[in-house]
Amino acid sequence: MRFLALLAVVTACYTNAAVSTEDNEHGLDAFKIWTAFPNGTAITASDQSNLFECAEATRTRIDPDTKSVTYDFYFPSNGESTTFHLKADDSPGSVTFTVGSDPTPYKAVFYYSDYKTCAVEHFDLSGGGKRNTVTNCI
Repeated sequence: MRFLALLAVVTACYTNAAVSTEDNEHGLDAFKIWTAFPNGTAITASDQSNLFECAEATRTRIDPDTKSVTYDFYFPSNGESTTFHLKADDSPGSVTFTVGSDPTPYKAVFYYSDYKTCAVEHFDLSGGGKRNTVTNCI
């Protein structure tokens, strides 16, 4: 059963057909999602590659006062790790984040979560363009 659920999530990430790219109509709470998922598996796909890449995500810090969180992402395929520092924005499901020690802010948005088993988030690593966008299913 776990395999089927994963396949459905992968399909939703790959096609983007199951999620809306418009404003978050479901009022998703980014901080509530982070609270629900201390660990996860991220399946990433970028506009530059048709290949899926998996990453293990581990929450290393959570701050309810600032509604922010830090996740370490480990990519087994190349042995690399990176840290994402995320902060919930005022708009539902909207997130501002930085990567590693780079202070450049980027945007992300949650498209779906059941707050129990799945969350679908889209990271824009290009500052608004499409070249380096990554969709994660955690």
